[in-house]
Amino acid sequence: MRYGVLQHRGSLTMTGVVVKNTKPAADDPYAGTGVRLQYGTKAVIWFAAFNDNAAAGLALDGFDTSAIVTLADIERNGINPFFKTAAAGGDTAGSGGAEAAGGALLLIQFSTVADNDIVGLAVRDGAAAHFRYGEIRSTHAVTVGQQAYWGDNAAATHAILQLDGFTLTQGILGLGVAEGYVAAADGVISHNDVGLFYQPPYPPYDFARCIADDVLFVANLSRVGGLIPLPCDPAVDPSCPAVPVCPTVPFVCTWCS
Repeated sequence: MRYGVLQHRGSLTMTGVVVKNTKPAADDPYAGTGVRLQYGTKAVIWFAAFNDNAAAGLALDGFDTSAIVTLADIERNGINPFFKTAAAGGDTAGSGGAEAAGGALLLIQFSTVADNDIVGLAVRDGAAAHFRYGEIRSTHAVTVGQQAYWGDNAAATHAILQLDGFTLTQGILGLGVAEGYVAAADGVISHNDVGLFYQPPYPPYDFARCIADDVLFVANLSRVGGLIPLPCDPAVDPSCPAVPVCPTVPFVCTWCS
């Protein structure tokens, strides 16, 4: 089957469900996704496993599409092999562990995202996500020809991501931020080739104080890459607020009954 669940609009509740072994197709880049929610679907997911799918384990797309996920395993999901070259070029839609795109909202807690291809948790194109009290680890790069691409445990691209009580470990890249807004607290980024890569968004924000103060970087081959700004220091610049103004994604499920 191409999808375990493919839903447009409406509501969805999943409890104690395993979605696995979906199949790819050459005429649909998203084929092989475990659960794909679109066009305003509202989902509540408990005690679920999205494992061993040919494309993304869980994918949300579109404004007003929302999901809250608690106690999930999202492991060993891949990339549609018919679209590997596109992914290498930057179009990673529908690949890896969990994805929120196109203005969707994804809340994940007490969950493990592991051994996925391309990206463990991807937030892109105006979406927002909050990941707390869990681990994202061992994301694999995709090889096209002789070159390996991606392997990000978590990535925010033109999107907002909040991380709390988290571990990002054993990937090519722990956390990648490409013109996105990220806040992180009480976390560990460890044993990655590169701990953090940052390309600032416009308008800029106090990225250094919104992530570095509360995050431990441990045993990464390289701690940071990209254009990491200096912290905004109120003692030096009076315009800097005493408490940094950081992006937030409230962990509030307004659609839960």
